[in-house]
Amino acid sequence: MTSQEQDRVMMALMFLSLIASGGGIDSRELRKLDEDLIECLVELGLKNIDNYDESVLLASVRCLFCVCRVFDVSAENPVVKVVTRNKLSSQLGNSMISIINGGDAFSLKPGLHFLQCIFASQESSDFLFVNDLHVLIDVIILAVNNLGQGDLLCLDFLKVLSHLWNNLAHFADSGYKKQELVTLVTQLLETYPPSHPIYEAAASMILHLPNFSQ
Repeated sequence: MTSQEQDRVMMALMFLSLIASGGGIDSRELRKLDEDLIECLVELGLKNIDNYDESVLLASVRCLFCVCRVFDVSAENPVVKVVTRNKLSSQLGNSMISIINGGDAFSLKPGLHFLQCIFASQESSDFLFVNDLHVLIDVIILAVNNLGQGDLLCLDFLKVLSHLWNNLAHFADSGYKKQELVTLVTQLLETYPPSHPIYEAAASMILHLPNFSQ
């Protein structure tokens, strides 16, 4: 791929990301995005893991996030269906987590929505490699601890954790960072009043994660 071709790919990906994130096109039209297009984005990302500039790889992943956000949290989300059907897609996990960790305002919420979709069902919940999963937990713990009080982005992180723990039984049983997660949720319960949505999300995690009481 020449430098000019790469620039064109980057421009196309940024344009599609802008459209998918709500750039003035009716959501009913956005939902017509078919799986062939999503497969092209996955293949573009995989092709650029080793061969080209990392910026193209990250742009394709950001675009996947934005397209995913057009659809509801569900196993029927076409982005989830495509990435779980293509077993090589797990190789994109490291880049996905890198974007989440970077805190990019444009990509963070779509990225967290993607993770909620991935962990929303048992069929897709084992998408990430175990090592990537551990890194993701570390990133979430750090991110929530660094959020300002009252920042509702905390809800998105908690939803990812809740879906993950509910549908990835072997990970829940592994106890990875269990004490840190217990401390995190306990601090949230102590910080917010019962009527606050963050308190409600943290309390829901306690209900769904009985291991926390052990």
